[in-house]
Amino acid sequence: MPDTWGIRHSDDFERSFRRLRKRWPGGADALLARLQNFLERWLNNPQLSAGFHLPGWIHPEGRGVLAVDQGTKGNLPALRLYLWLDHRDHLIWLLCAGDKRTQYADIAYCHDWVNRFGSRDGSFGDQS
Repeated sequence: MPDTWGIRHSDDFERSFRRLRKRWPGGADALLARLQNFLERWLNNPQLSAGFHLPGWIHPEGRGVLAVDQGTKGNLPALRLYLWLDHRDHLIWLLCAGDKRTQYADIAYCHDWVNRFGSRDGSFGDQS
């Protein structure tokens, strides 16, 4: 099993993140900084055991989907970067990014993506 986590993205991620960055460049950069922090300090940290507690700025959204928020830097809107951890292959899948007004649609997209991804090899399906 690999020691470090890699990053992949869904088809929708680049489009949604590009739209987010165009509208709120500071917030988009803050999301990427938080993602990097999560990768370095939690996922790739050999001193943390499996089953560690998530930092407060990462929220579970069901079916293994996690939402990373950008924090409280300045006057930024509530932005989220949605991801899913593929523990078997040690991959972080970046699924989409959005703001508060797209939150429900973003989560629905992520849940659908997880279900479709899992149905490829039958290893999992509708996880809550």
